[in-house]
Amino acid sequence: MGLAPVGSASVAPAATPNLLVTFPGGYVSAAGLGNDWDPSNTNTQASDGNSDQVWKFTTNAIPAGSYEFKATVGGTWDENYGLNGVPGGPDVPLHHRGRGDRSFLL
Repeated sequence: MGLAPVGSASVAPAATPNLLVTFPGGYVSAAGLGNDWDPSNTNTQASDGNSDQVWKFTTNAIPAGSYEFKATVGGTWDENYGLNGVPGGPDVPLHHRGRGDRSFLL
């Protein structure tokens, strides 16, 4: 499985309760969640509620449109995952109809 709006990456960040996993991208400001492409933005922070090393961020604030995003670990671009979970890979395309929740998984 690849990194996608609904799916999971082929790699998982190290298990740490205080790990900052975020999903920066071009949708963030349109959703009213802060600045686009800011890996330290905690408004796009994922959580691992059941400690299975799958980090999830869900929002219903993204308006209809086409965007791109990545997953980052640690609040910087030093560790990031793109399309198909590739470390440092290309941006993941996101096409959203503007209805319902959108979940991001790493």
